[in-house]
Amino acid sequence: MKHLIIALVALALIIGAIYLINRNDAVMPEGQMPTEENAAAGGIAPAIAWEFESAGEVDGIPQTRVKAFIDGTTHELGVSQGSCAEIAAENMQENQVSGALCWYAGAGDEYAIFVENERYVVKKGVQEEGTAESQGFRGDFKTVLSL
Repeated sequence: MKHLIIALVALALIIGAIYLINRNDAVMPEGQMPTEENAAAGGIAPAIAWEFESAGEVDGIPQTRVKAFIDGTTHELGVSQGSCAEIAAENMQENQVSGALCWYAGAGDEYAIFVENERYVVKKGVQEEGTAESQGFRGDFKTVLSL
């Protein structure tokens, strides 16, 4: 079972990398401010790209450095356990315009870019895999960066 989960995560990472290479980001016109309404309606979004690079291992657990390129500026967001991939649009939360998930052994860190009060806010949260007895968890977001 563990090998199946590892294989599925690896496949998701490959698909995510192919998507990142082939996607075209919308560029916000100068002077256009983000709002909760246009983000929720799929309106204009900033040009965003994610970069994930190996940061070695700690106690045998792979570490990944996460960077977001937002409208031409690089933002180093942190180092997380496991491997990382961009979150698909259909899995975004309300007012979220982009995100990445780093995952290892049933849990991980989520980096998410939200629109709040007409500003882009980068937050880091937690995701945990559910079990037969309990539902998974996604939340506990804390602001990392306000743009």
